[in-house]
Amino acid sequence: MGIKSWTEFYSHKITLKEFLGNFYSHEFFSEMAKRNPKKILEVGSGSGVMGILLSHLGYKVVSIDSDKGVIEIAKKNNKKFNGSAEFKVGDGFNLEFKDNSFDISFSQGLYEHFSNKEIKKITDEQLRVCKDMIFVSVPNKNYGTKDVGNERLMSSKDWFRLIKRLYPKNKIRVIEYQYFLRKNKPIKTIINLLLNKKVQTLIMIKK
Repeated sequence: MGIKSWTEFYSHKITLKEFLGNFYSHEFFSEMAKRNPKKILEVGSGSGVMGILLSHLGYKVVSIDSDKGVIEIAKKNNKKFNGSAEFKVGDGFNLEFKDNSFDISFSQGLYEHFSNKEIKKITDEQLRVCKDMIFVSVPNKNYGTKDVGNERLMSSKDWFRLIKRLYPKNKIRVIEYQYFLRKNKPIKTIINLLLNKKVQTLIMIKK
């Protein structure tokens, strides 16, 4: 569809129902919980809801985004939903943090917008500042819609091959999970559920 800015993309007001609906991504949260992290970095804040939810689960969350307008939106949502996440402007390709500053890092809907070279750079930085693991969530080919316009909607197998090619020595694991009921595509969502076609791919990269 194309957008003028990420601030515009995330400008809609999130209801409590929409906020809590993100808990539908239970595989995402359960996989992160297995690592028993204390301090978590999010690269690409978006609306801020994922970082806010994690802060409610008791984790210390620092979330960065290169877009100042996006950070302002995330901060407003943080206040609205009584979160304790820290949102700040930052460059995912050149993180300001020291080595091993966080236990884990994650992103939601970020990597599909980048080239292989950019993916390598942004992953290198996260591996540098994290002690344990990176969690990368991307829409896969079952998602079926390019919300922004430049997404790479690949299969989970193709995502695995790409990351493994970039990091042959790292342990890589991939699972699929359902995100939330897409109210803009209710029929497609129901069909995917009936056919057990999960629309999100979670890539886990061990340091």
